Amino acid sequence: MIYSVCVNNKDGKILEMDYQNYYNAFRELILIADKISGTGLISDFESRQKWALDLFFQLRNRSKTILSLLPEDGAIESKTYDLSAIACLTRSLGEIYEAFYYFGIDRIEEPEAMLRFLLMKIHQESELEEIQKKFRYEEFDIKLIKESIRSLRDEAKRRYSELSSLEGYEIYDLINQGKDKFRKTLKHNKGRCLDRKTINRRIFERIHENQEIPGVGKIDLDKLEKIFEAMDTYLSNHIHVSPLAVSESAYEVMIGDKSKHFYKLLIRHNSFFLGSAIFDIAEMQNNPRISDNSKELVAESVIGYLRDLLS
Repeated sequence: MIYSVCVNNKDGKILEMDYQNYYNAFRELILIADKISGTGLISDFESRQKWALDLFFQLRNRSKTILSLLPEDGAIESKTYDLSAIACLTRSLGEIYEAFYYFGIDRIEEPEAMLRFLLMKIHQESELEEIQKKFRYEEFDIKLIKESIRSLRDEAKRRYSELSSLEGYEIYDLINQGKDKFRKTLKHNKGRCLDRKTINRRIFERIHENQEIPGVGKIDLDKLEKIFEAMDTYLSNHIHVSPLAVSESAYEVMIGDKSKHFYKLLIRHNSFFLGSAIFDIAEMQNNPRISDNSKELVAESVIGYLRDLLS
């Protein structure tokens, strides 16, 4: 796989980079994403690939917004010191990649992808129904939404019946749950038949296949899962303005240092997802127009981050 490319120095050790280099590398990743976004027409792809491309554009745009909030050009001070906003956007970028993988990259056939799309559509309409009720919409509008949900679920059941006899489709058994339990399960999983932990596990397993990391060896999937769960908790603390978030923000504003730990960590976390998506799209398009130097940079953003987390 293309992931096997790594950046080494002449002594065979993975290069370590300071904040400014990570900032520059993140900016270069966005330029690479811009470049491959323009290869191929969306109309040339199957529906699930179109979804992947739409979500890839969102990943690129979210990355650009994050970059705009980061300190640049070697400045010690942040432009805004809005750590909470950067954390929120970082969490959002990770969730976009999960959806990107779930709908467009996971190894499933088109009929199964359509079933996943239907379940997401049901979830979306159910959320809309709840919003309309709370905003006291007219009964007629709410009735239309209910009819749409009923029609979509009937279609999902029909498609599920065509697949359920095959191995591996038990994950869609929630379709046969009672109405309330079905909607509660779907809401908990954000419209997906797999929970977040399972999706992340599949993402790591895909990278893990025949992949060893210099200085680490085979990827420890269990350890990696826990680290990414810890990152989610860390980001949530900043999003919801916990005492941890307040103290870290105060440190950046009042003291600060050249290491920029918060910024550097979030750049690397974002670069992992954007780099993974670049490789995914490159494989999908089969003619990615990525230079060897770019491949090394993207691989370092993915493998290098995992190496340092697991070291």
